[in-house]
Parts: sequence; C-alpha cells; structure tokens
Amino acid sequence: ELPLLSLAASSKIVKDENDRTRDWAFKFAQNDDLAAQQIAAELQADEHHTAAFLYSNDGFGKSGANVFRTVIEESVVLRLAADPQAFDPAMADPEAVIETVPEGVPALVIWGTAPGPALLVQAAKRARPELQIYLSHGNASPAFIESAGPAAEGAIVVGSRVLLPSNQLNDALPADKEVRQFQRFWAGKFGTPPSQFAGYARDALTALIKVVGESEREGERPTGRTVRDRLEKLTSF
Repeated sequence: ELPLLSLAASSKIVKDENDRTRDWAFKFAQNDDLAAQQIAAELQADEHHTAAFLYSNDGFGKSGANVFRTVIEESVVLRLAADPQAFDPAMADPEAVIETVPEGVPALVIWGTAPGPALLVQAAKRARPELQIYLSHGNASPAFIESAGPAAEGAIVVGSRVLLPSNQLNDALPADKEVRQFQRFWAGKFGTPPSQFAGYARDALTALIKVVGESEREGERPTGRTVRDRLEKLTSF
C-alpha cells in the first residue's frame, strides 16, 4: 500500500495478469499499445503493408512485440513478413540481426531501448538502405538521434509532443504551453532538449506535489492512502 508513480510504458504496470487494475500503481507514460497503433498508422499512411519486426529481449521489448502483433492481427491491410525476432539489448553483432530481415520487405519496425536500436539503424543503413525504419517510444529522445547519427535520417520515431521544436507547438493548447515551459526549463538547466522520459518524470513529480499540496491545504496529513486516492481523482492534468 505504497503509491507507485511509474515512468515506464507497459500496461502490465497498472494491470495484473487477469487484467485487473492495480490500485496503487499509476503510470505516466503512454501505453505500449498506443505506440503500436501509431506505428501501424504510419505504416499504412506510407503504404507499407508488410513489415519486419525486431524487439529487444527484455520486458519492454517483449511487451512491444505482443501488443504490435495484436495490432497487426486486428488490421485488414497490414501484415508481418515473419514472426517478430528478438535481439540482445547489448548485442555484439547488429549486422547478423539485420540479416534476419526477409528480403523484399519495405519496412522494419525496431522496438527497444538504447543502445541496441541505434546500432541496428546504422547496420540497416549499410546493408539495407531501402528499408523504411520505424522506432518505438523507447527511442524518443535526442540521445538516440545523437547515438544513431546520420543513419537515423528518414527514420520515424513515435513519441510525445515534448520532442517537437518550439515553433511547432501551439500555445492555444494548454498542454503545449506546459511543454514549452518545460523545454525552456530543461534547456536552461542542462543545455539540451528534453526527452519524453524527462517529461514523464516532470508529470509524475508535478502530480505528486499537486495532490500533497491539496491534502495540506485542506488540513489533511498526507499518507500513502490519501496520495493514492487523490491521484485517482486527478483530472485535466
């Protein structure tokens, strides 16, 4: 009975094996299935109806492989060229992994976190430059783009609006005003653009400060239970 404010993406964080909600867990990252649906939408928009799928052999990658397979099975126009293939997150031979991608496939989806996907993008650019590459929210950070280098040019990464340049934000949207303020804070503090993972941490901390402050203003001593209950009721955040 301790509130957990998670910055990771898997829906398993907030749902148990029987799909029941975990009452004490709150998640600030988008569900993996939302990222999978967005990648599927991008594939369809680009008229790439067949794709290969590589995933990191860890919890994040396995969750992504499961939800992406489900999204593809529900689609009437998209299909996987082969079963999703796992790669070691600390891989020594990215070229060998790229060799498992079937010939003639126009698109490759890579689902994982650093450093594996950056190495795979570089290997794919050398061996299969015709492939259109799509990456999950696990690579939605300036650090990934820097590590992948020029090989990432043209690749599509799904992520939150924290990643947008400030001139593409719309101050008429309340969320974009928050994003712009956060970008300014982060750049002033660290001299780099923020990742969406920094955005998750900002949201979790801001939510906690908000609900604890509400408790104190109402003369209520914050406890694990009161924090949990107020997080549950938090809306328009």
